[in-house]
Amino acid sequence: MNKTKKVLIIILIILLVALGTIGVLYFSKKDGSKVNEIKQEDIIEDYGYSIRKNDSKVKKEKFKELKEILSASEIDYDAYATKVAEIFAIDVYDLNSKVNKYDVGGLEYVLPEKKDSLKMVLQDTLYNNLQDNTDGNRKQELPEVTAANAVDSTTGTYQYNNVNYEPYIIKVSIDYKKDLGYDKNVSVTIIKKDNKLFVVAIEP
Repeated sequence: MNKTKKVLIIILIILLVALGTIGVLYFSKKDGSKVNEIKQEDIIEDYGYSIRKNDSKVKKEKFKELKEILSASEIDYDAYATKVAEIFAIDVYDLNSKVNKYDVGGLEYVLPEKKDSLKMVLQDTLYNNLQDNTDGNRKQELPEVTAANAVDSTTGTYQYNNVNYEPYIIKVSIDYKKDLGYDKNVSVTIIKKDNKLFVVAIEP
């Protein structure tokens, strides 16, 4: 093999690697598997709860209330559970603030072992037809939550990994800027584990 052919082969290999890299980056963005990083405005360090720049005004207000509850010397777990249920319902149903179907709301409040399954369910149902808004030019009419308030709270039984819990079962009433037919009442199930509360289920 002469020197010219070797140089051409090397150039060809470099081009193929470059094209492959570009292709992977393009399709990973196109399929929405990676949501663009959105700047955090505030975070509750010990709990990992955060608020983002594009989150709704009503979620930001509830987040401030949650921060006050969790900064107390003694945590009121009833108030903690109520606020988590309200924020979770807001974040799940406020689709207008989401970038695309992969930007599922409320996951930071979900029990880690249940995050993936709940995310898949919401992507296949509530978030299924959500158009991408990476460029900020989406024209799709989507629900905007204007209020979410706990209207009832009960206890029950919940078993996970052979452990029995006494969950908070909180019914939340949701108001929207415009009625587009989305759920107005949901039931959020929350359990306490290692002094932290986790959402394990949401039902219309």
